[in-house]
Amino acid sequence: MAAKNNQILDNIRYATTKLIVGNKQGETSLGTGFFFSFDMPEDKLILLLVTNKHIAKDWLSLKFRLNKADENGNPLLGDAVEFTLTNDGTQDWIEHPDVDLCVFPVWDKMGPIIEGGTMLCYRKITKEFIPNATNINIISSIEDILMVGYPDGMADDTHNLPIVRRGITATDYKIDYEGRREFLIDAAIFKGSSGSPIFICDIGSYNNADGELCLGNRVLFLGVQYRGEFSKFQQNIYIRDNNGNYHNTPDVLSAYFNDLGFCVKSECLLWFREEIIRLGWK
Repeated sequence: MAAKNNQILDNIRYATTKLIVGNKQGETSLGTGFFFSFDMPEDKLILLLVTNKHIAKDWLSLKFRLNKADENGNPLLGDAVEFTLTNDGTQDWIEHPDVDLCVFPVWDKMGPIIEGGTMLCYRKITKEFIPNATNINIISSIEDILMVGYPDGMADDTHNLPIVRRGITATDYKIDYEGRREFLIDAAIFKGSSGSPIFICDIGSYNNADGELCLGNRVLFLGVQYRGEFSKFQQNIYIRDNNGNYHNTPDVLSAYFNDLGFCVKSECLLWFREEIIRLGWK
């Protein structure tokens, strides 16, 4: 995702793709995926599609679309190539043992298209954007964040672009929420947002954890949203009859998202590198 200043915000959009998943129960679900890359032994790279385990559970097929690109790598918006992954038993998602994350190698699908002369517009997130011991202390207890994904499956389908939403960290990122490698965000959460990457993205300047003004850009990949929290309440429903009189119906129990999102910390992705080496993925 290295880029000139005016390309940073565009690049975080092109790192995501809408996932359409068909499962063994004959159901179709929508979610968000994004591309992540590791440096591997012998200077090799591996390109991964990342999402939540619950999105890929019992999957039979998975579709996603990528825009084509011109000779300069700029997107040809809406001129997209559709890819289909099929669960044929030869390769499956690697699931994280502790958190709701899984990965799948996609270069075998995308590489032949690119090598055949069709440029694709996609960006990959890499380890350098994950907060580490050096830069985590510049993260304040409350930060503005960006969430990139497909809430309710929504997208600009004409141009094959995701929806970007703003929010804040609802818990201190530096403290593991409830002792788990998680944090909460305050943002509008819907089905389809699962798998959305969460970023701090400051262009030009930012305030560090001490409140000091710092010049420059700050782009940090904080984590992956995996669920929203429901709140329930009882309400009385009144119906008006033809005479204008209102009649009370039995109480109705309603549920709604309270706009708190649970997110897995991005550092959990680092576990996959050694597991990929152990499994012999290429």
